[in-house]
Amino acid sequence: MTRDRILMAARALFADRPYAQARLRDVSRMSGVSIGGLHGHFSDKADLWRAAMECEPPLDSDLVRASGRLLDMLRGLHAARLADSTEAADRRSAWRRAEAVLAQFEGDDEREQGI
Repeated sequence: MTRDRILMAARALFADRPYAQARLRDVSRMSGVSIGGLHGHFSDKADLWRAAMECEPPLDSDLVRASGRLLDMLRGLHAARLADSTEAADRRSAWRRAEAVLAQFEGDDEREQGI
């Protein structure tokens, strides 16, 4: 019964807020269960997420932001390389190589996020 109340509150909170902004104290307040009682059922926020959402929690938001910046830098580098190239064949070759790297990076990112 208590576990069910916690899970219902967690699902509502996780549906309303990004993982990084969801707090266990909010789940505690919404469920009417103390933080200690909550920890009696779940070891941490990630454990609660797994039980409530039936999947792994999203990646740490700092890591997600860093990967986005890295992808932007790769795109900028690719654009600069194309601008420097005067030969059409060089531009096509650079484009194909960059597309392959970006596709691999984006595929890895999606797999890590569970998309």
